[in-house]
Amino acid sequence: MTTDRLTTLTFENRNKLETMLMEFDESWTTSSLKKAAQLLATYAFEKDFRQLAVVELVKIDLQRRWSAGQGKLIEDYYRLLPTLEPAVDAELIVVEFNERCRVEKDINSVNTRIVFRIVTPMSHRL
Repeated sequence: MTTDRLTTLTFENRNKLETMLMEFDESWTTSSLKKAAQLLATYAFEKDFRQLAVVELVKIDLQRRWSAGQGKLIEDYYRLLPTLEPAVDAELIVVEFNERCRVEKDINSVNTRIVFRIVTPMSHRL
């Protein structure tokens, strides 16, 4: 879990988040993320809490899917979860990269695809 972002949460909300993440991880299925995100949207949490929770849920989902041979790209998560803010790209890219490296044998191919995905959107901003 991202500790520096956790400092923005109250003690009570940190505990809620940790409990939510543990329950999500223990009961994970391929449909868990969408259900958790929908449930999260119904609660009256602050935006910071919801965004941090979604990012952490995506990290768990990434790890579980790649381990199960059902890897997803970060772009898939943005389509599934429109509330996921682009500001978390680097954080999620690191998790995706680490999981892909564990599963895929051609590390150079993984590097090239991830670098291309980072540079291409940035070049559109120029």
